[in-house]
Amino acid sequence: MTDSTNGGPTTGPRPLALNRNAVALTADPQLLDRACSYTAGILDGEGTISVHRRPEKIHRAPVLQIRVVNTNPLLAQWLVHWWGGSVSLRRSKNPRHKDVYQWGLWSRQAEALLRLCAPSMVIKGEQAALALAIRDLVVSRNQAPSDAAIIKMAALNADLKVLNARGRCA
Repeated sequence: MTDSTNGGPTTGPRPLALNRNAVALTADPQLLDRACSYTAGILDGEGTISVHRRPEKIHRAPVLQIRVVNTNPLLAQWLVHWWGGSVSLRRSKNPRHKDVYQWGLWSRQAEALLRLCAPSMVIKGEQAALALAIRDLVVSRNQAPSDAAIIKMAALNADLKVLNARGRCA
C-alpha cells in the first residue's frame, strides 16, 4: 500500500510527536499501550507534573515539565529509551544514602507523553488534566497569550500547585 501524497508506503497512524528517536513511535500498538501503562504507574508513584512560567518571558508559552526521581539508574535509562528527555545524577553527600537519578521531559514532548499516559493514571490524573488544560490555552509557542488566557492559566497553575504541595493532606 502506498501513500497517495508522496508515493511512499503508509505506516498507519503514529502517536503524538515525542522524541523522534524514541522507541515509542513504534507501529506495535500493544507494545506502546504497555509502555504507556507502565509509564503512567511510574508517574503516579515517582513523578512530578508541573508548569513553570518565567516572568521575564511573559510572551512565551508556559513550560510543562515532567520529572521522575529514583535511585535506580535502569528506570531513568528505560524512560529515556522510550520517551527521550534527559537524566541528571544527584550524588548523595550522606554515605548511607543512595545517589538519585532525575529524568525530565519538557514542553511539547511532556505534553505528548501526558496525552498518551493520562488515561491510565490513577493518582496524578488530576494534575495531568490541569497541566494539559494549561497547554490547551497556548496558541503558539512565541505568541503572547491573551489577558484572559493568562488569568485562566494562573488559576489552573494555582490548583496544580495545591495538588503538588508537600506535607499532609488537608
